[in-house]
Amino acid sequence: MNRIFITLKKKWPEYILEILVITIGILGAYALNDWSANRSRKQTELKILKEIKSNLELDLIDLNENRQEHFTNLKVLDSLNRGEEFQLTKEQVALNFYGAFRDYIYTPQRSAIETLTAKGVDLITDDSLRIDILRLYDFYTTALVKMEEEYQPSQFTADFRYIQDRYYARLDITADSLRVQPIFSGYDWLKNQDVTIRIDRTMMQRRWMVKRYDECILRVQETIDHIDQKLKD
Repeated sequence: MNRIFITLKKKWPEYILEILVITIGILGAYALNDWSANRSRKQTELKILKEIKSNLELDLIDLNENRQEHFTNLKVLDSLNRGEEFQLTKEQVALNFYGAFRDYIYTPQRSAIETLTAKGVDLITDDSLRIDILRLYDFYTTALVKMEEEYQPSQFTADFRYIQDRYYARLDITADSLRVQPIFSGYDWLKNQDVTIRIDRTMMQRRWMVKRYDECILRVQETIDHIDQKLKD
């Protein structure tokens, strides 16, 4: 026993140094592992944010195109309703008429958000950005898609054939222009209220869809800007 105490007395500085070296080595390994894990997590977060931004930029193109089609066809319906003279062939007017009652389906790009969901939404460390992204995908884009696919008033082709059969007879072809008479007026309107109501309903729904697209476009652009700000930090 005494020999042990004598040995410890002589070599305790060496033992303490060894313990310190081992302790520092273990703590250093943990620190390095944490640093490596945080770095990997940060790189994954930035990669997914860039992918989400890329998806949203494609969505923005789709949204703006569909919004413009709704707006253009709203003007076509108004022109056909009031009666105007066009330098168009009957075939061109037929295409305009078809477009006025065409459905437009927004198809959001979801590959990046699905990757984020699989890895865990907490991967996005910025709380406000995470909320913006989830709200955009879980509410705004989803609501727009459901309105176009499932909400009957947003499906314009339902009235196409019914109105077409009653409207084409009113096209007046001349040598150099096409005169489109107002759909119905006076006593004629009283006999065909169902058609005029359908036309007015379609125009009203187009206006409503333009507003919904404007709202969704705004939210997508705001989210892109928020992601850009995060990527610059």
